[in-house]
Amino acid sequence: GEHGEHGEHGEHGEHGEHGEHVDAKPDAKPDAKPDAKPDAKPDAKPDTKPVAKPKPRGDIADLGKPGEAVELRPANGKITMFDFWATWCVPCKELEPALVELARAHPDKVALRRIDVVDWDSAAVAKHLSPKGFDLPHVKIVDASGKIIFERSSGKGQLADLIRAIRELVTSKTR
Repeated sequence: GEHGEHGEHGEHGEHGEHGEHVDAKPDAKPDAKPDAKPDAKPDAKPDTKPVAKPKPRGDIADLGKPGEAVELRPANGKITMFDFWATWCVPCKELEPALVELARAHPDKVALRRIDVVDWDSAAVAKHLSPKGFDLPHVKIVDASGKIIFERSSGKGQLADLIRAIRELVTSKTR
């Protein structure tokens, strides 16, 4: 009868091995973790984003109500770019991201103030554009002391030049 018991022990030993196989199923849970990982990724992204975002947000604001003849007040101690635009102005839509990018690149030194002129009959146009025959898009830049250092409209085909000129000017002033 003793041998029979040993035989059972042998089987138990095998069960022990099978038990390890069953233990391989918790390994299947790490398998479920790759499933959890896509979950972890969206989590990881918000982590990286808030860190990156506050900084590149930049000093960017819309001035006044659309069409209002706002005062162009420079941001304190910063180069301030005043961007005159309208919803129907196609080049304005191309210019704006370039200005936003500049403001974000130098949040402590450069500010962007956007003026929605709405249409040619607005008070904003009457105050800031018409007197000097400016067109849209139009950019006026003042330095940290409030002195105008750049003022230019973009005519047809001149947008790339305008953006380049603004980039060079602002970059040279932020060094």
